[in-house]
Amino acid sequence: MLYGASFDVFPSGRNVTGCMVLAPLSPFKLHKDHTKSMTISNYIRIGPPSQYIPFNLLQRLGSVVFKNTLNTPEKAEAFVCQTVFDKMEEEEKAEFAKWREERGKVEGQVEREFGQNIMRGVQESWEGFIETADVTHGDWGFAPNTLDEEHNAHPILLVTSEGDTMAPDAMGKWLAENYKNGHYRSVTGGHLATIFHMNELWQELFEL
Repeated sequence: MLYGASFDVFPSGRNVTGCMVLAPLSPFKLHKDHTKSMTISNYIRIGPPSQYIPFNLLQRLGSVVFKNTLNTPEKAEAFVCQTVFDKMEEEEKAEFAKWREERGKVEGQVEREFGQNIMRGVQESWEGFIETADVTHGDWGFAPNTLDEEHNAHPILLVTSEGDTMAPDAMGKWLAENYKNGHYRSVTGGHLATIFHMNELWQELFEL
């Protein structure tokens, strides 16, 4: 969005020298094949069905279901483990353990912190959750492949994970193909795998 904003509206855009996006979603309005890489649950939650059914009824029903899942730190942690951490393959678990050790985090700490953050995110309001589908289908206000030279002058590093079912690899590829200065990078693992490679990813962005 920073790359597409008019410099009259966002003068600081001229000072942006690079951008890295982890687990990106492509603009659904422009990426016509975005549904092909979606899981069934994501297809229903943020795909076309989310736009056909009025008043965000699907999302409101989902918020009712999840309220009891995310109303205590213990439940939120269990939810995070079930949906993300427990699904890691052995190679990713090893990378996670190494990453955790390097940062002085004890076993279970990261899962607990993730759970607490998710719980805080819906503690006061579920509107963000309910509006997610509308946002993903929203208009970016520009098409990446029509940006002028000045907006295309700096690199965007688009990083995906091969096993990510929340932000599918295909969406990152589409973005890299449609930004003139887009650079695609994929790592092994699921939705969180990119954070285990941050040092090398920053190095790659600086080199670009």
